[in-house]
Amino acid sequence: MVFRSWGAGWARALLAVVFSFAVLPTAAVADTIAATVTTTATATAKNRKSAPHFIFGFLPVLSTGKLIKRFEPLADYLSEKMGVDVRFETAPDFAAFQSRTVTGRRYDFLYTAPHLYYLAQRDAVYRVVARVDAKGLYAVIVVREKSPINSLKDLCGKKLTVPDRLALMTVLVRRTVAAIGCKKGNEVVILPTPTHDAALLNAYNGTSDAAGLESGIFKRTGARIVNSMRVIGRTASTPQMPISVAPWVDRKTTGKFTKILLSLNKTKEGRAVLKKAGWPGFKAAAPREYDVMEPYAKFIKY
Repeated sequence: MVFRSWGAGWARALLAVVFSFAVLPTAAVADTIAATVTTTATATAKNRKSAPHFIFGFLPVLSTGKLIKRFEPLADYLSEKMGVDVRFETAPDFAAFQSRTVTGRRYDFLYTAPHLYYLAQRDAVYRVVARVDAKGLYAVIVVREKSPINSLKDLCGKKLTVPDRLALMTVLVRRTVAAIGCKKGNEVVILPTPTHDAALLNAYNGTSDAAGLESGIFKRTGARIVNSMRVIGRTASTPQMPISVAPWVDRKTTGKFTKILLSLNKTKEGRAVLKKAGWPGFKAAAPREYDVMEPYAKFIKY
């Protein structure tokens, strides 16, 4: 099993291009960079197609340690059942992960959030094959048990920590908070953090007044922390987390990969993998199910 969180190699390569053409006019530099990015992405996709292993990219929704603990067993299971090495990877943050997905064409298999999958589908032709077999995703807004904050209206003028600025839950929380109707100058101060865990711990430790995070992640947090917090509100729901495949993955491999995912809950070993990941199982999914995320696309900058 190989776990990698890739460093700044891509950034260094791109910076080298920028500096090497520093004497050119601005437009020429921009054109050169754009052409280089496009060429590099094409070359990367070609290299991935011929690679002797697959890379399964996981959105960094949790700390790296927790990601490994939850999802490493799935990559191991897929390696065994597919007869080829499946390597688990993540990235330092959401922006880097999305850039590696859409621009870098890095991942053969992809586990990401619904709104970011929509962009991967639209801009990099990833195809969803399965989604978590559960009710829609939504965020909860929580405060410390003894906090004087009892409703969303009480958040006006307070600090609210959320996951990464690109996280689906952050988008949902922002929309929910915008509907509270706080007076100008007394708005909720939304503070992005690296992960859902970080958002929650800030509220738990008193660094912020409240936290917004995915409901399932909150429920799976240690009892000591959960029992010290209180839910004061929730957001609207979205489709469940999708798993998709890159356009260069052939039909036979896609079919085998999908079959393994959909049959996880049929064996003792598969159920153990699902338990580690905190999933009830998977069901087949189609790209059109995620078209509902289109309104969010224009707000996503990475």
